[in-house]
Amino acid sequence: MDKLIIGIIVILTFQQATSQDVGADNIKSTRELYFIVDTIQTKYKYNPTLRINWMDSIIELNYTTRIKYDLEQARKFRRDSTYIPSSSDTVKMNELWRTGAQNCHSYALEKFFNSIHLADSLFTKWTSLKENRYMNSILVNSFTKTKSFETKRKKCKECAFDKGSIIVFRNKWGTPIHTVYYDGQFFHSKYGTLPAKAEHNIDLILKIYWDSTKIEEFKLDDKKLVDFVKIKKEKS
Repeated sequence: MDKLIIGIIVILTFQQATSQDVGADNIKSTRELYFIVDTIQTKYKYNPTLRINWMDSIIELNYTTRIKYDLEQARKFRRDSTYIPSSSDTVKMNELWRTGAQNCHSYALEKFFNSIHLADSLFTKWTSLKENRYMNSILVNSFTKTKSFETKRKKCKECAFDKGSIIVFRNKWGTPIHTVYYDGQFFHSKYGTLPAKAEHNIDLILKIYWDSTKIEEFKLDDKKLVDFVKIKKEKS
């Protein structure tokens, strides 16, 4: 009898461990959700493009590997083959490259994953989604839309969002032209090559993205992540 009871306990413990092997709480890093397919060299030596398989959807990110003043590019931009930059010009240009290395989509995702303590090496200050459409791919595969609001006269009076959500601004064609992270108090927003800002009012962002016709709220879909990781483990 004792051996039978012990055997049942072992079986139940094994089944419980197996059922809990893949769960939202057991996903500790975004590394479980993607892998690098290819690295594409661009005309900028220190800014290659990474082709990523993100939850079985291909996305592309520009990845800044080094900040270095490009004299040749500066001369082409100024149409002056004899141009010699001053030390202040070099500092300003390098700072521009640094702040411009990450765009709004990557910044919002970085803030989001940090907020839920999910280790993330993909969305950093050195990466930016190459095109807006790749943000759509991430949203479809990993998130669920929880709210949607129409904008009127560059304002969103009815807008009310939940803490810890991703907020997406779309134009009349449905393109996600801007993404921010909302922490319950501030909207964390990155504007192109400018440093990131924490806005207290969403209308301040709408003044910049005035062509937004819809603002949507998204939350991470745990089931999508769990199902993906479970299937990946079954295939391996």
